[in-house]
Amino acid sequence: MISELVNRVDCIVCSPCYSHLSATIGRAGSLGLAAGTVNQRLAAVRPLAYEAADSGLLSPELAVGIRHVKGVKQLGARMGNWLTQDQAQLLLEKADGD
Repeated sequence: MISELVNRVDCIVCSPCYSHLSATIGRAGSLGLAAGTVNQRLAAVRPLAYEAADSGLLSPELAVGIRHVKGVKQLGARMGNWLTQDQAQLLLEKADGD
């Protein structure tokens, strides 16, 4: 994800490239990455873009462009078999007995 961003960082300000980057990020799920993973990586890249702009490595417009790349929409709800408080207590007691 970050390497793709770096490869395209010089052309994000032009509309077609910006759209391409957004589409690439949108397809990240097809690369086997969960939406949460993609969004977490984007969250890490956005502040780096501002730091690079502050250091003169990126133009401010480019940093703003990176900031406006939308994350991947997360669908569904978390599901699972969650333990009740009594079940968790029993599990802890059994673990301590070993």
